[in-house]
Parts: sequence; C-alpha cells; structure tokens
Amino acid sequence: MTTQKRPRQIFLIEAIQTFRMRYLIETEEAGWAEDTHTMDECEEWQQKCLGEQIITTRAITREEAEQMHADDALAVSSDGSPWLPLDQFIMRPK
Repeated sequence: MTTQKRPRQIFLIEAIQTFRMRYLIETEEAGWAEDTHTMDECEEWQQKCLGEQIITTRAITREEAEQMHADDALAVSSDGSPWLPLDQFIMRPK
C-alpha cells in the first residue's frame, strides 16, 4: 500500500506578542503617573514577554505571499525587506 504525500502549501500565521511592561514614576498622585506614561514621558523599567497568541491561520498562494511581502515590507521596519527574496522567509520544517 502506497501513501501519497499531500502537496505542501504556504500557511500564513498571524499572531500577537504580549509584553508586561513596568515603569517607575515618582509623583504626587497616581493619575499624574498615568499621565506621564500616557504622554510617553518615561522610560521603561522592566519588561517580560508573555508569549504569542495565534489570531489566524490560513493557506495562501505564493502570489499572495509575494504581494504581502512587497506591500508590508515598505510599511514595517523588519527583516521583511522587499529587496530580499521571499524564500528566505518561508520556514520549511523537515
């Protein structure tokens, strides 16, 4: 009996990474400390990565991946540069 392998597909996984951030702010009232944080007038003291949560998973075509690679790479500062080949970013587990 021969088992036929299914063709491989490209899957797009979208996830959100969560961090717990801590700030130390000295002021007269808690509300003022919150305002200082809200106005981005303080430096982070500590952070802890709480992991990633998968939001969506879907199969996409290579053409869709190439279009996303070109569109998103210009808008985000990441290794997703449109000048690097898409194949460099596709993970292929063995």
